Amino acid sequence: MKRSSRTIALAPPVARDIFNRSLCSTFLSAFPFPSRPRVILISLRASLRVRARRVTAPMNVYPKKKWEPELRAACARVSRTGDFTNDAGLKLRWYSWEVPRPKCIVVFAHGLGVHGSFEMLASVPPGTPRLHYETSWPERMNKSDVSLFCLDHQGHGRSESAVAGERCYFHRLDHLVDDFATFCGHVREERPDVPVFIVGTSLGGYVATKTAMEYPTSANGLVTLAPMLSLDRLSKRPLNRVLLPFTTLLSMFIPRVPLAKTMKNTKFPMTQKRWRRTRTRGRAGCDTRAFESPPRRT
Repeated sequence: MKRSSRTIALAPPVARDIFNRSLCSTFLSAFPFPSRPRVILISLRASLRVRARRVTAPMNVYPKKKWEPELRAACARVSRTGDFTNDAGLKLRWYSWEVPRPKCIVVFAHGLGVHGSFEMLASVPPGTPRLHYETSWPERMNKSDVSLFCLDHQGHGRSESAVAGERCYFHRLDHLVDDFATFCGHVREERPDVPVFIVGTSLGGYVATKTAMEYPTSANGLVTLAPMLSLDRLSKRPLNRVLLPFTTLLSMFIPRVPLAKTMKNTKFPMTQKRWRRTRTRGRAGCDTRAFESPPRRT
């Protein structure tokens, strides 16, 4: 599967059902794609493990008085927020922007180093903190009668980490997949009559794709935006061929030691600054420096 920013994959056996109805076109209309996305079917190999989602406690919904100030702000228009507990006992935060009678529901998986509300909300004007519903993905979705849900992966945003105090850390990628499948199951249990599409970008693209493959009943369809589906090309670079066995050995004994710096976003320095603040936020996930003054209400 080639890397693409406009790829839709539908997991059988629901693919034919989706195309026999108008749900897919309804969902696609909510995205500002420059052209119609490619549609590909995922074939589940016999060797691929297809797992059933474990039964867990239901999602907790926070009363609005307990929301963080940036989520309570009128400009964010968050419908609900709360948490659920994963298999490891970690509390993971989730958020939603809902419409009364949705044609379908989108569950979003964010990328590495960010979090759900950061990915979903917009900067108004550009360069300011991402606090606004206006011009955001939730607004586009809601205008098309689509409800949107997202979560913070473990170690990100307001979710707890597998290692206390470590941000953007998780033991295995599959743990993110299990968490996301659990979250999708909770959403489906709330509205069993409404089709669910899962969407992922970057690292979240991997999480969403693996969820569709290992938990086929989690959703009716999958959309990936610039997904991290393969690192083969990167691993075949001459230097990485030498370093890979060494780093694999290190990860067995000292997995939390940083070995390389990520590339800076020099094209959009305000985004880089905001991302850096998000990535280094504390356990509670509140970026206090971004909210020294109250958010502008609209």
